[in-house]
Amino acid sequence: MNLYEAELLSGLEGSKTIKGHLQTILEYETYGISHTALKEMFSNWISKGFLREENLLFNKKKKIQTQSNILSCCITYNRPDMLDRWLQTRIKSSDYLKRKTTIIICDDTKTQDIQSQNSRIITSCKNKYPGDIIH
Repeated sequence: MNLYEAELLSGLEGSKTIKGHLQTILEYETYGISHTALKEMFSNWISKGFLREENLLFNKKKKIQTQSNILSCCITYNRPDMLDRWLQTRIKSSDYLKRKTTIIICDDTKTQDIQSQNSRIITSCKNKYPGDIIH
């Protein structure tokens, strides 16, 4: 690519169509390059990957990933209130909900009473959350 072409290409901004880019150059270009020569230059730029064809300029809506590639883990010990707050923030998070992020809970609690509280909290969250909660 010569310096002249580089200057023309660097002047193109935005997601215009090829026709729109041609019109912009024809309006502001002072050397009087022909429409045919510009079309040929654009074809060359497209083939080299410097410019995308018009049908590639329009972004298609991205698919939302429905299964997360990550895990969220929590280790708890005698803190059912903290476990509940931690879980609530995750199961209400739009990122977690969209991706159904798997949540893993490791409970090192030794007392039966607190283990039962933790189990109730986790069961309640499992009923509200579309992803997996592993306990």
